[in-house]
Amino acid sequence: MRTKGRHPMTEYDAMKERIMDLVATSKGQRLRPVHVAQTLSRELDLSPFTVNAAVRDLVDDGELVYAYRDPTSYVEIPCNGCDGEHRAARPMQIVTDGSGNTWICDVDAEPDDSAAGHGCWQCGSLTFTR
Repeated sequence: MRTKGRHPMTEYDAMKERIMDLVATSKGQRLRPVHVAQTLSRELDLSPFTVNAAVRDLVDDGELVYAYRDPTSYVEIPCNGCDGEHRAARPMQIVTDGSGNTWICDVDAEPDDSAAGHGCWQCGSLTFTR
């Protein structure tokens, strides 16, 4: 049996973890609550009421939030400190080529003298700070 912290994970905790996995892997990290209840009640052979109670607990704990996006409501992973639809950027690095040009590159990029096409974009006259 898996454990969460020091205590054995209960079936209810496992269901809440499965709800989080389901929402986290969905498009936009959001799902309609009815979809969550239908999916997990079939998958885990549980009452939709039990699944809905677990969703409410996750909302009460701040793990999920209810959101209305016209014309329907969703449960979604909160974006703490984000403005609107902003999502965190992937890890990047600043690279200066042999000619003194500044490039912004994916952190795992290994640019040569011409960084273009190697996961890098030329900054031009824009100033970037680390």
